[in-house]
Amino acid sequence: MHPCLTIDEVLTEIARCLTERMDAVAMALVCKTFYSPAMAEAWHTVDDVLRLLPLFPIGVIGYWIRENHDIYYLEDWVRAEDTFASYLVGWVRVGTCCSHMNSPRPQCVRRSPTPEEWARFNQHARRVRSLHWEGSSLERVDDAIRLSLLDIIESHYHAAAFPGLCTLIVDMLCVARPEHWAVLTPPGLRKLATMHHWRSWKKSSLPRSAILRHILFTSQSIQTLHINTSVKLDTEAMRIMAQMPCLRQLSLDTDTGFEKFDDPHNLDRLEFPVLEDLKLIFGLLKNHDIVDPCSNTVRFLELVSSCSIKQLYIHHVNTAPTPGTLYALLKAMAQFSNSLENCSLAIGYSRVLRIFSCWNGISNPSIPFSDLLPSLLALKRSLTHLDLSFVPLDIRSSDLRSLLYAYPSVRTLRLGEMNPNTRSSLSADDIVAISESCLRLEELGLPILRACAKGRANVEHFAPSKHTLRRLTFGRLDDTEQSEVNANHAMARWCFPHAETMDRSASIRR
Repeated sequence: MHPCLTIDEVLTEIARCLTERMDAVAMALVCKTFYSPAMAEAWHTVDDVLRLLPLFPIGVIGYWIRENHDIYYLEDWVRAEDTFASYLVGWVRVGTCCSHMNSPRPQCVRRSPTPEEWARFNQHARRVRSLHWEGSSLERVDDAIRLSLLDIIESHYHAAAFPGLCTLIVDMLCVARPEHWAVLTPPGLRKLATMHHWRSWKKSSLPRSAILRHILFTSQSIQTLHINTSVKLDTEAMRIMAQMPCLRQLSLDTDTGFEKFDDPHNLDRLEFPVLEDLKLIFGLLKNHDIVDPCSNTVRFLELVSSCSIKQLYIHHVNTAPTPGTLYALLKAMAQFSNSLENCSLAIGYSRVLRIFSCWNGISNPSIPFSDLLPSLLALKRSLTHLDLSFVPLDIRSSDLRSLLYAYPSVRTLRLGEMNPNTRSSLSADDIVAISESCLRLEELGLPILRACAKGRANVEHFAPSKHTLRRLTFGRLDDTEQSEVNANHAMARWCFPHAETMDRSASIRR
């Protein structure tokens, strides 16, 4: 039911109408009054394309079903209706749940609906505000007819099929031609996110710049844009994105660090008129011949340096910057210090261990944390999340205290605890200082702490901490004594009584 109406209000309205006019017309009017808002609420969000299929009449969509490893084709909806009903209850996505392997699947479009048959589809399409268009099986075509669902919709509308659509999440593999975007992108679209089906990620060979150019000229009102690995970014694609007049939030997710970032020197600057929120995620999903993929991150930040970025999020997965690139990355982030409100940097995951361990053949490539500190301090008080858990650091207590003083509101702080080359002189005094300085801290990662310093070793003399830290990770080396591990966990339980305390090789819960 519509959220503005309660059950009591509905019953009161029905009782009032029945009291005034005790006939069937009154009941019909009451049903009509509440039918429209109820259906508008029900069709506000369509998170699966399968919800649209029952709107088409019998004979438009063909289905198939697998039984005992044999495939049977169902000619119409009537034969599929009984077994398909349970599948439609939860609107489960195509091919993602083993328990539905025997459910009928859309095979192809048998014929185009007549103008009269489009009436029901139009009625509900006008109500859709959020649409998730996924399922490559919907685009399988019959050998004779060769029609897909988008084909018949495009041939009927020749324009946006969902005129009130504000949010679109689309599988790039389902959009075979740029003309299909005219169906899915109305002029008032506010948010667009691309994704691709996990079973067919290797098939992402669609036009990229042409699609972005079409989006630019058909949906000038886009405020949020998320581009994932199905759209490879080149210089032309970035120029097009920079021309979007209303773009405020931009999220780029790539597995190659701008795979076609060819001849970047042709770009002097990217002028995003109103960009405020920038999110960059880079992760190598397979072996690439890229010497330093993080250098493209630095280059991109330099290109957008004129923008007044307020929210900056950078995450590198399975990639490792060289020491020089890491310095340059922090310096590039500091360019936005005058406008930044929140800033996040994360570098990590397992493959980084192998990359960091062989830098230039150096046996102990630990980076002095004091060298990173000036660039970190240049971010002023905007830094809220700093995750360098896989970076080999050499941390001194004085450097950590300087960081704590500059960022009392930091929420995530992880410093090299997952890298075996990390070195530190931190003691239990430092964890006490963290609990007293950073009251909003939610996640903390540190190398194993050494013996307590004199004067503050016995924390039991202090009042019990009320800190709300949720997770604490200690980096445990092979030569770490068990007594040191026990002392670290005892200190953690006192300073952070609500935290889950862990080390690299074991998990200890309070």
